[in-house]
Amino acid sequence: MKKYIVICYAVHEKEIASHNAFDNENDAYAFLEKDAQNTYEEEINNASEEDKDSIDFTISDDGSAYLSSYDGYEWTWEVIEV
Repeated sequence: MKKYIVICYAVHEKEIASHNAFDNENDAYAFLEKDAQNTYEEEINNASEEDKDSIDFTISDDGSAYLSSYDGYEWTWEVIEV
């Protein structure tokens, strides 16, 4: 039986920030989108109005996400099939 693991990598710390396993692909991609979106919203809420323009956030069609914040923090998300 296949498993799908969502990995969030904290580039600024050079370590895996979190990992979550799922039994189906749809649940994994839904979690990736939710987790990335929540992190983005947290960064937006903590940013000043002028810093909000410096936040780069992308969720790609290939099931990955990228977030770069104004303060040097950076994350990537991806789904890995095992």
